[in-house]
Amino acid sequence: MPNLPISGLPQANALTGSELFATVQEGVTKYTTVNDITGSVNGIGGGGFGWARYDDTVYTTSSFLIVSGSTSTVLPNNAGNIIDNYMNSSVAFYNSGSQKVQMATEGDVYSMVVVFNAKAPNANQTHIDISLSSTGATPYDRVSKSINFAKGNDIWENFYESFHFYSDTDFVTNGNQWTISADGGDIHIANIIYFIQKTFGA
Repeated sequence: MPNLPISGLPQANALTGSELFATVQEGVTKYTTVNDITGSVNGIGGGGFGWARYDDTVYTTSSFLIVSGSTSTVLPNNAGNIIDNYMNSSVAFYNSGSQKVQMATEGDVYSMVVVFNAKAPNANQTHIDISLSSTGATPYDRVSKSINFAKGNDIWENFYESFHFYSDTDFVTNGNQWTISADGGDIHIANIIYFIQKTFGA
């Protein structure tokens, strides 16, 4: 076959992942595939960005979770409904059995939205504290927020709380849980959703 400029070659069909490409490593010409390339390029394939959503189906506004006192309680999510088609990760972002958020690699960065409905019998003197727990030296419990009620006593309110954090070796090994506590009175929680997005791959 005569040498042709690239523009003179026939156009390829849609890539399937098995095509071969030339690459040079340490002065040696080798080959790689589309799958290998996409797996190592940040933002594409298994090592790239992705998102997943986990909806709790146990606690509703007619059958809600009651949190009393200032003792931290794990914010439960049974992941009864899941969207993880676009996760692009070999490790699920959330494990409903352990109730833990999970990360694949040290240094990864995630954005997470925690959504729920809540109300309080004494809303004017009650607030919610929500945070990650900490099992190692990194103070993940500082990924936290105090939330007040604005609508009054016993009125369901919508909460959409956004957090950002990175993974250390302890997070990768052990995962981490969201905890809540009630300060000033009981709080009622329902319709919990976890939306997790990987925003940086180490």
